[in-house]
Amino acid sequence: MVEQKKSKKDIVKNGIIGFFDVLGYGSLLENNEPEEIYNVIFPVLDNLKNETSQEMKVILKRHGKEINIKPKFQPLIDSIDWIVFSDTILITLDTDIYSSQEKWLCWSIFLTACHYLQKKLFKFGLPLRGAINYGKFCVEKTFFAGRSIINAYKLCKELEFAGCVLTKNASEQLNNDIKAINKLFKIDLKYRFTKRYYVPQKNKEELMDVVSAMVLDLDENDIHSKILECFWSHNKNIPISVHKKVFNTEKWINFLKIKKNTFK
Repeated sequence: MVEQKKSKKDIVKNGIIGFFDVLGYGSLLENNEPEEIYNVIFPVLDNLKNETSQEMKVILKRHGKEINIKPKFQPLIDSIDWIVFSDTILITLDTDIYSSQEKWLCWSIFLTACHYLQKKLFKFGLPLRGAINYGKFCVEKTFFAGRSIINAYKLCKELEFAGCVLTKNASEQLNNDIKAINKLFKIDLKYRFTKRYYVPQKNKEELMDVVSAMVLDLDENDIHSKILECFWSHNKNIPISVHKKVFNTEKWINFLKIKKNTFK
């Protein structure tokens, strides 16, 4: 039986894209036996969607009243698509099916997922860098396509710290989607989830919106040691080429600690 071709409407989606990779994964592969990696790392990565979805529901229930998230919207959390392969994590959310009044909720949930993802893997010794974009994409099982994904991938590879940034396009879309409902809240929703920060890249530094994911406890005093511990975990090495990423990550976390009002 020949499978009927899907229409363009069924294939192409439009919304938020998050592309992440694990810093130091090549070193992890070099310094561990494959069975050790499978037994220790694979279960964590394989269970990311389920664990993140459950934890997000707990987080949003705790903050739901403050940012007006009602339980009936919780299925939106389960509609986020996840693809995890090797050291790469791709998460997407189709937002076209939601009204303009609901798109702020899509952003709130998606950015919460990105926050939890970074915090979870950092504490497991897998520092992430990532980029969030907005646009057309196609995701079907383990297949994906779209310039918006490629652009997020390219930006992700330029980052010189463990953090997640928004592309210019994503920032503009976030501004537009939140602007319409900001007057309903006593807090600045964008500032709750992101911070403007000079982001270190391979050949430049640029002021961008960055997901305000505090991967360490706010009362942590020895930030430097905790970051080194994360980058060294699982027998990873920290060569000179990685020193800059360690320093820049510490600087970013100290910046968040000073700001304090991150979404926990």
